[in-house]
Amino acid sequence: MSYVLGIDLSDTHLSAARSSFASWTWGPPEPLRLGANAYTVPAVLRVAADGAFSVGDQVAEGPMVDGRRIARGFVQRVGDDVPQVVAGEPCLPHTLTAVLVDWAVERAQAQTGSRPEHLAVSHPATWGEHRRGLLRRALWDTGLGEATLLPAPVAAATAHAWREFDGRTLAVLSMCGNGFETSVVRRTPTGSTMPSCRQGVDPLGGDDFDEALAELVRARLTREFGRGYLQDPQIRLALLDLQAACAKARLTFTTAAQTEVLVPLPLGLTAVPVGRAAYGEAIRPMLLLLVDTLLRTVRDAGLRPDQLDGVLLTGAAADLPLLTEMIGEQLPGDVAVSADAQPTAAMGAALVAQRLVTAAGQAPRDEPPRHAAAPDPDDDHPVPDGGGTDWHDAAPPRPPVRITDLSLPRSRSSAMFAHARGRVP
Repeated sequence: MSYVLGIDLSDTHLSAARSSFASWTWGPPEPLRLGANAYTVPAVLRVAADGAFSVGDQVAEGPMVDGRRIARGFVQRVGDDVPQVVAGEPCLPHTLTAVLVDWAVERAQAQTGSRPEHLAVSHPATWGEHRRGLLRRALWDTGLGEATLLPAPVAAATAHAWREFDGRTLAVLSMCGNGFETSVVRRTPTGSTMPSCRQGVDPLGGDDFDEALAELVRARLTREFGRGYLQDPQIRLALLDLQAACAKARLTFTTAAQTEVLVPLPLGLTAVPVGRAAYGEAIRPMLLLLVDTLLRTVRDAGLRPDQLDGVLLTGAAADLPLLTEMIGEQLPGDVAVSADAQPTAAMGAALVAQRLVTAAGQAPRDEPPRHAAAPDPDDDHPVPDGGGTDWHDAAPPRPPVRITDLSLPRSRSSAMFAHARGRVP
């Protein structure tokens, strides 16, 4: 099977989508199932004692797991030359990220029986030449060839235009577990540009909205059982997974005026009701910050709100109906919520990869092209049909640290993670 693969890298999650070539035409992008029952998995790596690694929802988080063998948060650290110590070895953030991408390619190969014709990877909007160059070189060193890199808002806008959007200027608000970004994407005859973007100043993300719901649940339990109820050791143990239960219950607010959070209390599984109005009041200050940042981003692009053709919400932002209402009050364009909020950028990346292969004028193959020379990490290649930006980010100032990546024999199992390890002389 000939296909192209799009991968979306956020600070906390990984998703992928593929588009297959059959009967001399490209099929629509389809989300790739990475977890047992999910299209997205946490951007987490765990190294076993034998050097093999697991990713995402395969990572056990129980008390018996050695936290020193788990790597998380490395995507947001790409560009930092200080290594992250995992399983006793210093690993550079961009090489860990490349291993994560390679794992997604392995999943696609296991499901299709072949490697992708071309790989497109979407990354956080605020990345500039330095971060993109490091990841491009790391992907090459991992054996993935010349991959196309593009900002996630451009990829999301591409998927939105493929589905239903026919405007030229789109504001995008994307949220992951621990942060958010706002961007403006403009379609041009040759592709797309991103004239402005902002990263959330406060560490505000989807986890904060889950925690707000958890606070309402704790308050309800306190009113019913007394002030000292939550101090009981058994109750505190029962509430350890409260935020995860709130993340599931919060989705009910998209269609209902009330949700029920299931809490495994000692007296049995208890459903704690929370109304949408009470939850809306609790999260309103955070929503005001999101709307204000989005308006600032629109002004940074030199636009008035009425000059936008629409707004797109992706990630955890798509699960907040009150946010959609508040943005609609400030911006006159349509506010769209993607049906597949998490894989949207991955699907857009697959569409870009599809168009690049078509523009190259070559028949699809089962193996990606191999080039004689590795890409220059400081050479930021433009992306036809989407992705070029004017952002430039320098490497963060750090004390001088010399890192040498180990050159180990290539294999598709434990040695893949060994490739990401480095030594500090």
